[in-house]
Amino acid sequence: MEARRFFLGGGLRTAGFWSLSRASTAVAGVGGTVFLAVVALLATGQPVAPVLVAGVAFMVWLVVKAVRAVRSVVREPDEDRFERFLARRAGLNDHVEGSRPPLVLAGRRVMGVAATGDDPPLAVVEHGGKRPFFTAVVALAGATRGLATVAEEDRAASAFGKFLTGLADPVVPVDQVDVMTRVWPADLGPWERWAEAQPIRSGLAAALDDSARLVTAMASQHRSFLIVRMPIAAVAGKARSESGRADRDTVFDLARATVGDVARRAKTAGLGPSFGLTPSLLAGLVHHLFVPSAPLDRWDGDADWWEAVPSFSSSPDGVALVARDESRSTWWHSVVSVRQGGWPSDPVDATVLERLTAGLDGAPIRTVVAQFPLIERSAAVVRARGASALAEADATETAMKGQVSTGDAERRQDLGRWLLDDLSMGAAATTPSLRLMLSAPGRHAALDARQAAAARFQELGFWRLDWHLGDQGRAVAACLPFGLGTKGLRR
Repeated sequence: MEARRFFLGGGLRTAGFWSLSRASTAVAGVGGTVFLAVVALLATGQPVAPVLVAGVAFMVWLVVKAVRAVRSVVREPDEDRFERFLARRAGLNDHVEGSRPPLVLAGRRVMGVAATGDDPPLAVVEHGGKRPFFTAVVALAGATRGLATVAEEDRAASAFGKFLTGLADPVVPVDQVDVMTRVWPADLGPWERWAEAQPIRSGLAAALDDSARLVTAMASQHRSFLIVRMPIAAVAGKARSESGRADRDTVFDLARATVGDVARRAKTAGLGPSFGLTPSLLAGLVHHLFVPSAPLDRWDGDADWWEAVPSFSSSPDGVALVARDESRSTWWHSVVSVRQGGWPSDPVDATVLERLTAGLDGAPIRTVVAQFPLIERSAAVVRARGASALAEADATETAMKGQVSTGDAERRQDLGRWLLDDLSMGAAATTPSLRLMLSAPGRHAALDARQAAAARFQELGFWRLDWHLGDQGRAVAACLPFGLGTKGLRR
């Protein structure tokens, strides 16, 4: 049986102009020009001045947009010097433990919300900014089966697609879900303690020790989490429509109920939701991501969540964020993201992301974060139609010039039609993003992990990677269980 194939969006271009639609480009350009012209007229009293200022301003605006458009396509990550400079000057790459919340994660507040007095509280994180939202984390039990057949993989992928489609319903106040998987070396300590207590002959014990060391080098532990993001305006609107009230307690209670609804849907999809993280468990998870030697599911502190974040700073060359644990040992964290348009251009099977969690050379500690922001279906249809039209125009132009087609434009036409067919059949619309955080106890191990990850991405067909050189503070923050993105992180 042939595996079902999926298109992740690498080869499509949209009908926008320099990442803006034609309408918004015209409005922005004309509006800015008119504003400067009025200012010039009021300042000089000469009717010629506004015309000159308007013309110069409009040309400068076009040049700036063109430069940004070209840089967004051709620049390499280490050319983002201005963003690196801002991150360094703003202190986003540095933090002193216990002094204050990390600047890169400022404006976040964790509330424990329980349905009844006896229930464990769910950690609901309130994110401030222009578009405030809640996030909460649900632990996933994971699959208990071994190797899956092609049919089982396809059924699981189809179930996850239906899960996203259900969440895209306007009555559900959710605008994004993330799946985060943590992978780290297996702990054979319990087995070793058991073996030591058994009456085993010395020769057999030595053989078991050798086997244990071999297994430790190859085995790993996996834990997955589902992060649910809910716009506060949407939650408040639903609370008002259901109960006529939108006070703070009602809104938080509805946020908790929404997470419960998402967990039930996740169970139907086969994701195996286990429990919602309490404030202490969330703090323990955040601490473990910075300090992998610490337990993942325990945090002894009872103060604010940010006290679980250890001191960190950027490495001198900007390739990693260096965190220091209680014993002053260091952990080097390096994040790579797939840039927009960097997904595989060819369709892939349902296991493409699994190859980032297993079989990576050197078995580095890693965190894979796949984000699925939900898009209104009408907007997705417009984008898919525009992409298909552009591909058709490219194919027509090639034919009119008498050139031999490479097949790229025709393939993009097929992909555009494929997307439109899926959307017409009720599929969810999402623009996924992918991040991989690599953690190592030293610089050399961190560089080896980066090399292994780069090779695996290339093998899978991901081709535009951003290593966030000099901006690792924001990049690591985007991998924490807060439903964030690197761009626009501090909203």
